[in-house]
Amino acid sequence: MELLVPQPSPNATAIVTALGDDAADLLPLLILGHSISQHYSTNSSSAAPEPARLMMYMPGSVSDYSLCLARSVGWTPHAITSRTLKAEHDAQLRYIPFRNQYAPLALWSLEHEGVERAVYLNAGSLVRGRFDELFTLPFGFAATNDAMNETAFSANVLAVRPSTDIFYSLVSHSHTERGPSPSACRMRTMGRWKSRGAAAPCGT
Repeated sequence: MELLVPQPSPNATAIVTALGDDAADLLPLLILGHSISQHYSTNSSSAAPEPARLMMYMPGSVSDYSLCLARSVGWTPHAITSRTLKAEHDAQLRYIPFRNQYAPLALWSLEHEGVERAVYLNAGSLVRGRFDELFTLPFGFAATNDAMNETAFSANVLAVRPSTDIFYSLVSHSHTERGPSPSACRMRTMGRWKSRGAAAPCGT
């Protein structure tokens, strides 16, 4: 039986990254943006709609100069503000440990912006070709296994169907999670949601 996958509307897809620390993440993010431009541009011959390119960041954590550089390689800065958060979750997100590392959680809030499918790339990623198939996966959430821990998933590349309800659920649990590192906290938060079956094919 053929699995029919709903296709995203034109301009309803986005490639997303996050800038949490100017000093550590800026150069890799600029290289990532340049590598994306080699395969995704307005001059592309691909029939697929060109995805938006969004850079999530927490206000006050990134300089204007860094935002300017990000724009120069194709990123559109997208601040995580109370405009996309309920007041109580805004407070939780701002006071949990490693708050800059939680920018990728805002992937799920992009439903507010009309984004139906998003692919998140860690700032240290490098794009060597188009990956349009990731926007049509029949899952609400997709990730690969972590290279160092087969029982965990890697948060470096994620394919997500944004959902405001899921976003609020993730943020509400974030302030209760603790771990030895920012990435561990973030992965445990998303892992808790994933363990409840959110990675099942969409529509099941």
